[in-house]
Amino acid sequence: MNKTQKIFWLVFGLYMLLNLILSLVIDYNENNLEFLIGMKNYLSLGKYFAFLGVILYGISFFFSRMTFSRVRKENHTLSQEVNELKARLFDMQEKTIVADPAKEEERDEPKVG
Repeated sequence: MNKTQKIFWLVFGLYMLLNLILSLVIDYNENNLEFLIGMKNYLSLGKYFAFLGVILYGISFFFSRMTFSRVRKENHTLSQEVNELKARLFDMQEKTIVADPAKEEERDEPKVG
């Protein structure tokens, strides 16, 4: 994870923590009518806070897609490398068989023992 993503996840975590604290404060003061009426003045800020959450969620979706794409590309590259190494190993085995046909005869004969 690069530095930008770490900072983003820290901001996103703080957003979620603030959201949780706000919910707990409102729940704690549910019977306090004066508090709830005072909260009415801050409802417009709640819309912006929710919009910030949607934006942060979109950024997290972008980061996850970017990470998934990078991992998929790495897997494809590693798969190609494994196939190339298998082909080289097969070619090396074929060269040793062609270079020394006596070993192939020894390999084909069943061992009695």
